[in-house]
This record gives sequence, structure tokens and C-alpha cells, in this order.
Amino acid sequence: MVIDENLKQFFDFVALFYDLNAIDLQRVHNFLQYKKVSAGEVILEKGQRVKGIYFINNGVLKVSGKNEHGQEGVLYFISTNQFGTTPRSYYLNTASDETIIAACDSEIVLFPKRDLDAMVVGSPCFRELMNSILQQETIFRIDERKEMFKEKEISKAFKKFIIRYPEIAIKVSPKDMASFLCMSDYKYGNLKYLLV
Repeated sequence: MVIDENLKQFFDFVALFYDLNAIDLQRVHNFLQYKKVSAGEVILEKGQRVKGIYFINNGVLKVSGKNEHGQEGVLYFISTNQFGTTPRSYYLNTASDETIIAACDSEIVLFPKRDLDAMVVGSPCFRELMNSILQQETIFRIDERKEMFKEKEISKAFKKFIIRYPEIAIKVSPKDMASFLCMSDYKYGNLKYLLV
């Protein structure tokens, strides 16, 4: 089978964890939806049901909603070679409390939920793998956010983020970075100059 070049990265990544047989490879290939999105393009609007699991070929998506302080802002980023979605909507099949937006021009692959759910009949192990990856990435993002905000000084949290995620920091807007760090655009702008 010839794999669409736009989907190759997805299959290369999944192959690190799971060997798809020829039948499953064809089924998954037929389900996947590749899309280029522009910075600011809404992938999932708050109040909609999630469409599935997203794999980021290239770029960064931001997930926005109410943070731990009850303020609207960027909760986390999903970047190249990561999976993501809005977990509550995905698992409970409810309207999403969060919005997913392209933080920069990006290439994404959607694995529709209905098709992934259908795979339980023929390939329950593959479906479980996808759910496991999604759960682990969700837990990782929550833990990382908690770790980031252990720092009492916002400048230390900012430095920690820049060091750990330079590929995200160079692609997202200062406004998104400030929102993620729970600070005003003005403070963020001043902080950048203090670090130089």
C-alpha cells in the first residue's frame, strides 16, 4: 500500500508503539483527514463536540478555556509529533469546555472519533493504544502546567518554559505565551527584555 505523503509522519510515529497489519493500515489510512490550518483558525469551538484526536504534523495548536484560577486563557499547547484533543468532550461525548485554535500555520491530521471507536471491533489493541497515548499526553500536560507554576517568580516560569519548549516558544505569539503564563501582555513584554 502506498501511504499518502501527508500522512506518513503519523504512521511513522504510531509505528514506534504499534505494528499495524496491512488491513488495519488500510483502514486507518482511509479514516485520517489531513488539513493545513492558518494561524488563528479555529479547529474546535467551545460548545461543540470534539471531532476526534488530532496529530500535529507540523506547527502548534493552543487549547484555551478556564484555568485553575477561573480565568479564560491558554491552558496548554499541542506541538509537532504530539496528539491532542479536549479530553472531557472526547471521553464523555459532551460539548467541549475548551477551544482549539492554530497558534501558528500548522499541518494537522484528524483521526475521527467515530472511526476510532469503530476500530474496537477489528483492532481493539490499536484503539487502546491511541487512547493510552492521549491519556498520557493529557496527564503530561497537566503535570507540566503544575510544575511550571510551582515557581513563585513568573520570570523563572518563563525561563523554564523557554528552555523546555523552544520549538513552541518561537512559533506562538507573545499574547499566547502571556496567556499561558497567566500574565498581562505588558508584563510579558517587559519580562522578555529583562531576560536579554
